[in-house]
Amino acid sequence: MDLVDAPDGMPIASKTLVIKPENQADIRRSNGSRNVKFHIPDYIGYWLPSQSNFTFNIKMEGRGCPIPSRDAGMHSLFQTIRSHDGTGSHLLEEVIQYNTLVSQLFNYTKSEGTENTRAMYEGVQANTTLDNNIYWALAGGTNWSGGIINQSYIARDVQIVAPLRTKLYDTNAYIPVGAMGGIRLEMLLDNYLRSLEYTTGSLAVEAANGVPVYPLAQIPGGEMAAVGAQTAQAQFLLTAFAGSTTGANYQANFLYTMINSNGVDIGYVKVLTVDGGGDPLTCEMYCLGMPGATATVPIPSEDDLITLGTPAAAGSVAKVIKVNKGWNSFGLGAKGNIYQYFHLPLWADNTGSAATLATAAVTAGSPGSVVSPPNLATSFGSDTERDPYRIVAPRATAAYDPTGCYPGTIMPFSIGDKLYQSTVDGQFEVYLGAVAEVQEYRNTGMPRLLFSSDRPAITAVLANDAAAPAIPAGQKLLTGGEYAYTHTKLGIKAYVKHNDRVNGYASANINPALTAAANSAINFTISDIQYQVKQIDMPESASNADMAAANSERGLQIDLETVETRLTNQAAIQGPTQNLISIPNITRALGVMSVPLNQNEQQGLQFKSLRGFPDNMTSYQYELGQMGLVPNRPVPVEKASLNNPLIQTQETNEKMKTLDSFGVGVSNLNLVPMNFSVGRQFSRPNMYFNLMAAGDLTLRSQYDNAQNFPKLFCHYINHIRSININKGGMQIMN
Repeated sequence: MDLVDAPDGMPIASKTLVIKPENQADIRRSNGSRNVKFHIPDYIGYWLPSQSNFTFNIKMEGRGCPIPSRDAGMHSLFQTIRSHDGTGSHLLEEVIQYNTLVSQLFNYTKSEGTENTRAMYEGVQANTTLDNNIYWALAGGTNWSGGIINQSYIARDVQIVAPLRTKLYDTNAYIPVGAMGGIRLEMLLDNYLRSLEYTTGSLAVEAANGVPVYPLAQIPGGEMAAVGAQTAQAQFLLTAFAGSTTGANYQANFLYTMINSNGVDIGYVKVLTVDGGGDPLTCEMYCLGMPGATATVPIPSEDDLITLGTPAAAGSVAKVIKVNKGWNSFGLGAKGNIYQYFHLPLWADNTGSAATLATAAVTAGSPGSVVSPPNLATSFGSDTERDPYRIVAPRATAAYDPTGCYPGTIMPFSIGDKLYQSTVDGQFEVYLGAVAEVQEYRNTGMPRLLFSSDRPAITAVLANDAAAPAIPAGQKLLTGGEYAYTHTKLGIKAYVKHNDRVNGYASANINPALTAAANSAINFTISDIQYQVKQIDMPESASNADMAAANSERGLQIDLETVETRLTNQAAIQGPTQNLISIPNITRALGVMSVPLNQNEQQGLQFKSLRGFPDNMTSYQYELGQMGLVPNRPVPVEKASLNNPLIQTQETNEKMKTLDSFGVGVSNLNLVPMNFSVGRQFSRPNMYFNLMAAGDLTLRSQYDNAQNFPKLFCHYINHIRSININKGGMQIMN
């Protein structure tokens, strides 16, 4: 029987039957690598896989808005798909690295219609934003709409309805399950660290991908250190209020209450220096909040006016100071209120424009001339994409809107995130605390983070004219010395760490309202798994004929395409390399596709683990044993390694022929270099090639420049498998 033959007696009646897995318990992180097993019983008779669907519900947990890989959607959860006959003694199909294969094939079949279908049914989150996210919403269940974000994102319960994308489970042919005695299916889930990714990718995850802080200045000593022609920058603007020495009576190194424009005590200011009449010349914030307070109070921001507490001396006059531009209320980081938040404005522009950096970087020896920072873009990370314009604005291909982070369509931080900062050159890493809110910064359209400092609170009640007690070094937010945006330090960046999100963390010093979010670990729940089998009621004559053939000596012959997976390791070396691909008993081969995975990026949600990377591959050929190299000349692919990758004519032709041999119609070549693979078609359509006669199959690739990482090559060989069912049993031939 040829599976593509339409049976007689059309039309054919059909119905859908629901099959439950043998183990119906929910799948979570703790048991996420177990097998899911189904038994399709023989009484089904005939089965139409392409109209049968696996359905389940999935709900994500944790910070960073984790989602299944956007390259494969729900298919990324499964590492191996294996099928046997009803007795379990004959292997019908086995696809290892199934999720990597689907990721590759999805890459070539993108269109508006397929993308919408995959989003609605197969769990593919198409874009890298929080807006219109399938899996996550703001508190209240709505999409991002701007405003203040001060609650953890809400995970949606997503239903998946899709066939498996293997040759057996996605075929349009009728499968005689009755003649096979049923079919047993095993689905092995992959490690969640490989299957999942953050919605915004690697942005702000680990120091290498940190987001620059605006205005690029946080100094524990209170002033920006001057370098060359730079001007020191104080926390408070005092010039406009200095000069009136009558009745000031402030004392250096003493504390004074800090009262905002609403008359609310919001913390303490330390007067550093005074003039002859006790008028403050320089000040710094000592701590925010009042000891023992149980509620948040407004946070000082630049341009805010603050009234200092009046000194105790008779005739003293209260002074008004102004938060300086470019200062973001850090001070020493000491706090008197566990509920009070510091704020951290983010630099949301990757252009490094001179106008924006006017107060930051000045050419030494040339007062007043401004230069752009040399390495600002390096602090954004690349989201493992190779297009430099996809650094911060994944939705944009050639331009970036500096207000794109707010409202936070690409906001990489979540409530409860464990926040770090360091200089852009990686020195002086400091743990700050837990992210508490996301707000807009000074009506700029740019975001700022509010965070709860993970430092012990000052418990003593202090009065005006109180001498400032020493603050332990461990309580200071910054302990690396005075630094700022200079020619050597290159500014400051903020980021989180992957392991803190994966496992959660605990702290006694942050606002208790953030405890649950901080403790939250990356997790997921897969529930209500079932297989909706499309049963076909074949005409009695056709069914009887098949059963008669299956019970005869000649037998019932079924030809089925299938994909064989072979894995090889390749060290990161320069020059020619070769990967020997084992090909046992494959006599009717159609094509091969080889995907080089980065072995260093297989265990983290900040990586696109299922994507192939060229990594300076220059050219490739396959060697077919005694038949030699094919094609006759090496296929050049060096342009796929460019930062803005390009496709090449011969490479594209080879790839399209390879996909044709896999039965995949190419509908999109725009993003092909972003998910790299090489391949070769062995035969023309409706024909096949005897690999056994050719001998060994080897991938030979050339690297003119050194590779950057070791690779796991996934080689997928598409071929025809023959299943013969006769009175003596079942035989399977490749």
